[in-house]
Amino acid sequence: MNKLILAIGISSILFTVNCFATDNNLINSVNESVSGTAEQSGNALKFEKNIHNFGKMYESDGPVTYVFKFKNTGSKPVAIYNVLSSCGCTVPEWPKKPIAPGASGELKVTFNNDQGAYPFDKSLTVYTSASSKPIILRIIGIVLAKGKTLSQLYPVKIGSLGVQTEEHNQGRIFQGSMTEGQLVLANLSKSKVLVKSGKISPGLIIKSISPNPIPAESVATLQYAINTKAQNNWGNVTYSAELLCNGAKANNKLRIHGLITDDYTSLSKEELNLAPLVLCENNSEYLTVKKGSSNTLKFNIQNIGKRDLIIRKAESSADNVSAILPKPIKAGAKAEIAVKIDNTSLGSGEYSYTITLITNCPTRPLVLFFITCTLT
Repeated sequence: MNKLILAIGISSILFTVNCFATDNNLINSVNESVSGTAEQSGNALKFEKNIHNFGKMYESDGPVTYVFKFKNTGSKPVAIYNVLSSCGCTVPEWPKKPIAPGASGELKVTFNNDQGAYPFDKSLTVYTSASSKPIILRIIGIVLAKGKTLSQLYPVKIGSLGVQTEEHNQGRIFQGSMTEGQLVLANLSKSKVLVKSGKISPGLIIKSISPNPIPAESVATLQYAINTKAQNNWGNVTYSAELLCNGAKANNKLRIHGLITDDYTSLSKEELNLAPLVLCENNSEYLTVKKGSSNTLKFNIQNIGKRDLIIRKAESSADNVSAILPKPIKAGAKAEIAVKIDNTSLGSGEYSYTITLITNCPTRPLVLFFITCTLT
């Protein structure tokens, strides 16, 4: 029996930007000496590496620090104007004096480790006088709760990898859009693992895995995209991807779930007033029937809007329950939703079912019907 998701959690990430004041006299003096450097030399400030993986740490370990080392490979002095952090838990420190040609320097970053147990991926955006394009640095790692292992935090196994849940929930997705997301892959083995993708559902794109190979007993961030134009899907859709670990196909697939509906976010007030509108005479039915029988229920709906009401799809919480959908319903017209229930293989007892309609109604994109069936 397939479980229907009734509540959609829409996750959002809030970025707190720490801005650090810059000495205007310093900037002015450097601008005079490096005028035109951005166009001529590009990013003259070269870092030894742009990503540092702290690996595993515990909540009780306290703050951790890493130093990104760099060198000015250009012919003019370079000043670091500003470094913006994607989170208040990540604090950067950088030289306030210009770096002479051929000279080296250090940018220190401290991760406060005060947000609890979770995998983290923080970015630093470095603005310099050498280019109008900033340099992006990242720190990644995983904070563990004391006493919990990596396998306990990522219990769903995909080969030598682990993820938190059987299906990663992307939440609501708009049909016709390109939606991006990310999840954490944990390498549960004691050796590094190079991860590649095999067969993938149409519309799912694995953009990157970083770091890759994933160090032993560490984590990586998998970036993905979902292109809903690839297939005309509606409602609850699960995308899957085969993963190859060091060349061997994993026994389980990576799964990403989404709820696909029409996009109403850009409609004007006038367009909303002209849209279809669903009115249901009843949303629930109770019936008592003999076991071994098959039954049909009818739910009456009306389109009280000003444009055709289209029911994109009907989803059932059980395999033995299905709905027959009407053609587009004209403005002001009524229609029936016929629901068939096959009880032939069920014993006596009470059974509850849910039918979800995915519609083009902006105010009611999801319409739910509830059925309680008692078999005697």
